[in-house]
Amino acid sequence: MVRFFLLEPLNGSGRKGGIPMQPLLIAAQAAELLSGSPQGLLVHSRRVASLVAYILETAPNLANGYRQDEIILAALLHDLGKLHWPEEFFSKPRYLLSNSDFFLMESHPFSSANLARQIGAPESVATLIEQHHEKKGGGGYPRKLINPDPVALLIGTCDAYAACLEPRPYRPETLTHAQALKEARKVGCLTSAAILEVLPDRILTNSLKLGRL
Repeated sequence: MVRFFLLEPLNGSGRKGGIPMQPLLIAAQAAELLSGSPQGLLVHSRRVASLVAYILETAPNLANGYRQDEIILAALLHDLGKLHWPEEFFSKPRYLLSNSDFFLMESHPFSSANLARQIGAPESVATLIEQHHEKKGGGGYPRKLINPDPVALLIGTCDAYAACLEPRPYRPETLTHAQALKEARKVGCLTSAAILEVLPDRILTNSLKLGRL
């Protein structure tokens, strides 16, 4: 069973019973905020965080120097900025949205990071959130970074994969596992995509149904 926040020895720095308390408290605040959205943001965010946790458990080296609980927290908070989106951003296909709408939509990593900071997330978490829609080579947004943080790419891979397997008002039918993997690979974190490709049926089924592992 993948745990959202890894247990660590008590070291006297704000931990209780081995659990990093600050990430737990921030996650609780985020869940309260996301639960008020009628757009399924909480379920999606939990699903992405759970997939990230599974990948980190499978390949711990992908943490790239970050604490694993920081990465999972960033995955949970990555879409906070969508709480301020108008309904049409969720319901309309993109070809019906204006250029100004696109600009607002593509700025949500910044607003998500700012909201994360407001509820106490550290700057390392905010940085990962800001970059979760970047793609290797500069094809992402909002900054079109050529070499985004590899850990942000990990989160973005799971985000793209999960989004493809979730229904949308403008796309009631979900994509197949193979189609979702194709989109996930475009982010540029091929190791993460390779792990998702061989997800055990139990993990995939639970993630899709419950938004958690």
